[in-house]
Amino acid sequence: MFEKQLGYSFQMLNSREKKLNELLDGFVLDTLDNSKNLLSVATTWCRSNNLEIKEFKPYAYAVLDSMSIITQSLTVAGGFIDCLKLVNALETQFHTGKLSSVQYKSVRDPKTKTLELNCTLYIQNIDNYGTKYK
Repeated sequence: MFEKQLGYSFQMLNSREKKLNELLDGFVLDTLDNSKNLLSVATTWCRSNNLEIKEFKPYAYAVLDSMSIITQSLTVAGGFIDCLKLVNALETQFHTGKLSSVQYKSVRDPKTKTLELNCTLYIQNIDNYGTKYK
């Protein structure tokens, strides 16, 4: 009777919840799983693709509705095409979170006095563990 009043069956609700959990799973922060650990994935990928990791840090922590979101930044140096390949790999191959923004910046290296391209990627994750980076 209750199901008829709402127009939903419990099976349908369970099915929708399962699909939603599958979608969100790619965005959950899991630093113990190397295939989801951003620094581990980026280090391995950059070594074989002519990029150098310059900086990695948790950038911001926010609570939106019922979810805790952490934003991490990863800065790499290298060629523009190599940076684009990294962006594509993080968006399509790896489940390290949602790539929310990319910033390209040319800077002069103080040691070598040469111009280099820095690419800063901002990746967002759902934090199920309540870890607060402040």
